[in-house]
Amino acid sequence: MRRDPLPVVLRLRRTEMDSARAELLAAEARAAEAKEATLAAQLAIRREMAAACSAEADDVSVERFAVWLPVGRAAQTRAEALWRRAEEDSLRARTLFNLARSAAEAVETLMEEQRVAEVKAALAKEQLVLDEVGGRASRRME
Repeated sequence: MRRDPLPVVLRLRRTEMDSARAELLAAEARAAEAKEATLAAQLAIRREMAAACSAEADDVSVERFAVWLPVGRAAQTRAEALWRRAEEDSLRARTLFNLARSAAEAVETLMEEQRVAEVKAALAKEQLVLDEVGGRASRRME
């Protein structure tokens, strides 16, 4: 009798799903870090701007802010780009996880359908035997 390959395929699909889940979690963590970096860059700009615009700020403070602002904006732009990329990676990882989960579920469904078909076949065989025995018994009584 041939061995059923589906349990091996199911193990493979579950391994792929576990790997995809781990990658998804890592991608989501990278996206969260990138978001935090973006928020920190935005906060730095607001903080420096508030300091430069305060009543206590002198001309030197305002000039330092004017020199620093392009650097701060560049840092914010880089952080936002990294965040967008991280979000895209996270979306890709979620898609791959969903595909891996669907593949595992498809194998599980196929295995269940095979089990149901085997039970139906066994019941049909049993019914044939019962019908045959019943037919013999009724012929004997005639």
